[in-house]
Amino acid sequence: MNEHDDLSMPPPEEEAPRRVASARLEVRGGQGREAMLREALDPANQSLRDALRLSFRVLQMVMVVLVVVFLFSGLKTIEPGQIGLRLQLGQLEEEALEPGAHLALPFPAGDVIVLDGRGQSWDLEDAFMPLAATRRGTESATDAASVNDFIRPGRDGAVLLQGADIGHLRLRGNWEVSEPARLLRSVDPQEARGTTGVDANRLVELLTERAVVHATAGRSLEELLAFGDVEQQEIASSVQRGLDNLGSGLRVTSLEFPEDPLPALAIRREIQALEQARVNAARDVEIAREDAEAILIDVAGPQWAAVNTAISAWQEADRFGGDVAAKQMAADAALEADDVSGQVASSLQMARAYASLVEVTLGQEARRHEGLLPAWREQRGLVASRMWSEVFANVMSTQDVEVVQVPEFGDFQLRLAGSDDVQELRRRMRLNEREAAQMIDGIDLDNPWLMGASMMQLQGPGRQLQRDSSSLNNPG
Repeated sequence: MNEHDDLSMPPPEEEAPRRVASARLEVRGGQGREAMLREALDPANQSLRDALRLSFRVLQMVMVVLVVVFLFSGLKTIEPGQIGLRLQLGQLEEEALEPGAHLALPFPAGDVIVLDGRGQSWDLEDAFMPLAATRRGTESATDAASVNDFIRPGRDGAVLLQGADIGHLRLRGNWEVSEPARLLRSVDPQEARGTTGVDANRLVELLTERAVVHATAGRSLEELLAFGDVEQQEIASSVQRGLDNLGSGLRVTSLEFPEDPLPALAIRREIQALEQARVNAARDVEIAREDAEAILIDVAGPQWAAVNTAISAWQEADRFGGDVAAKQMAADAALEADDVSGQVASSLQMARAYASLVEVTLGQEARRHEGLLPAWREQRGLVASRMWSEVFANVMSTQDVEVVQVPEFGDFQLRLAGSDDVQELRRRMRLNEREAAQMIDGIDLDNPWLMGASMMQLQGPGRQLQRDSSSLNNPG
């Protein structure tokens, strides 16, 4: 180090002056003075010792409290419906703890893990259902479905069936913890602490989806639509086997379909239309059957079946050969039975009434002519003259007859004018006929409930009862 170096170094800093002491302790006079000093310092030392001793006692008490709290930090209460397991030094006890207070070593040396022992539920609402059905409901989505719609993987759920068909279904079920220790070994305890919650439920859902795919892959659409209790049990058993293989300690308690499995929504809409058409057809057939039965009852009464059977047997015998006479007699007996009513009974009554009318009128005239037949054979002229006289007398007996006598062998022309009295009489007779016709027109002579009403009106000449359907529709 040279003088140039000395010149380059900065000058040393001067120390700041110290503060003058405010008090100075001096011991003079030897050992007596030292004893006096110690005696003067004893109260201060005693106070300091007492303060330190009190602080140490408080620290000891706090440490004891912390130790006690630490020792009892493993105390947990298990409520009813919960499951508890004790973890001691990394070993999990197999036996579940009963509800109540239980003590374990402080964490992390030990712990009491509390699980929810109540049954948990899961619902695969959208795993195998299209998005439209999940958002708007199955019925609304079906009404709006079209054959041009397609299923997007990842958005719409479905199951692939045999024959490349597509189906949809919903599942829901319940599970519970059967072996808590196995559950905690298969599920991270840190995740499962306080509840088996997300992981266990997700595990059940995934196993259910796999079981559904396996159960439906080999079945047709018709078999899917017929799913019932057997298929539910099959899927539940498959899920349970998966849980057992994983050592999950879970048990499936129930599994069900909240609604029947569905085909593709567009196909379901067509199936519903077909089913509705079938229902309408069945309803129309039932209505037609009821109408037909009502018509048959109106024709032959409640015993129409026996009448129909007898007439059908007669027709079969006449068409294909057989004892036609016997079948005809059986049909006549069925038609004329006492328990037959309706139009058949009305037609038979009208036929009997008309037969009586013929018997009273034409029959009586036929019998009279039959009685005149022997005399006619012996003396035709006399019989003809007498009958002519009777006819002439009947003609001349009417009220409006006018007799005009004309001289014989006269070559002249006659202009006749009737009597005013006779003209007036004829006018009155025509009025009476019109009034009688109006009265008859106002009466319901065809009413089947008015017995014998049809006999009050002449239906035209006839002597033979036609044995076919026209006689029922046109009893005249």
